[in-house]
Amino acid sequence: VIGAAKLEGRRHGNVKLNRVLECSDREPLPATSDVSTDALVSVKDLHKSFGRRQVLRGLNFSVPRGRAIAFWGGNGAGKSTTIKCILGLLNFSGSIRVGGLDVIRQGKRARRLLGYVPQELSFYPDWTVRRTMDFCARVKRVSSDEVQRLLTEVGLETHAAKKVSELSGGMKQRLGLAVALLGNPPVLLLDEFTSNLDAEAREALIALLARQRSKGLTILFATHRMDEVEALADEVLFMEQGQVLRRCTVAEMKRAAVSGRTLKISLSANQLEQASTLLGTAGHKCRRAGENLLVEVNGHGAVAPLELLWERHIQIRELDLIHRSETADDKHLFSNA
Repeated sequence: VIGAAKLEGRRHGNVKLNRVLECSDREPLPATSDVSTDALVSVKDLHKSFGRRQVLRGLNFSVPRGRAIAFWGGNGAGKSTTIKCILGLLNFSGSIRVGGLDVIRQGKRARRLLGYVPQELSFYPDWTVRRTMDFCARVKRVSSDEVQRLLTEVGLETHAAKKVSELSGGMKQRLGLAVALLGNPPVLLLDEFTSNLDAEAREALIALLARQRSKGLTILFATHRMDEVEALADEVLFMEQGQVLRRCTVAEMKRAAVSGRTLKISLSANQLEQASTLLGTAGHKCRRAGENLLVEVNGHGAVAPLELLWERHIQIRELDLIHRSETADDKHLFSNA
């Protein structure tokens, strides 16, 4: 966590490293009964800019206890910035509460409710797995028994004597997860946690996280991979240009991913032709309607054309799913933006 804060400091120059270090305070974790059961995480009117560049534009969402929420979108959508604001690593305007605690005014207590696995882990390479865990456990005032339990839980008990530099990418992510779970925080934040892993390591880590989720852990994770969303999430927040375009359950998303529907995508005028050509070349039937593209949802589902546009950095302004039949179920699955 300290390494992640240093990395963000180099990138943006305004990270408050002391906020991350506050986890070493002797004040105990809030008791479970003291944590709000209404919305474990609440974000209201969240804005964030880096200089003149506005990254988050009035985000509003809440996360009940025990739910897994995916922030899904392309590069620059604001997913990672949202997570760092929840952690208190970045200054922002608006309101963020974790367990009813304001992350600015009550930051020390709020951050005790959070575990965090960054996209880029930064551990001392010459330290062993066990030494790394023991150090982090002392910082968090956690017993050595919990260290051993977590090493076993994430499958690193037989690698405890290895140096961090000797670990594979998947093992390093497991170590990062074990560190994040020290102290039994009720909320886990994950930022593109499988981006540097091969397929086998990715599947193993997702299975490990699914087991943690089954224990009632609340998970918020940033991803651009739909397989991770389907495996872990209860709900999806479709993000673009610092805004939430849609929020739906994974079940609703899967219902939408069938034929007989049209995806209405609003784009800027100077990107319409590029997007139309790109989707047409990929085999998607689409036509222009003003500043919108109407894309027929085929066997690839409603997600495939969106992933294709995000991969090419084509910015989506609005998004809607239109149903072509007349039945009662054929009203919009997604509310209007």
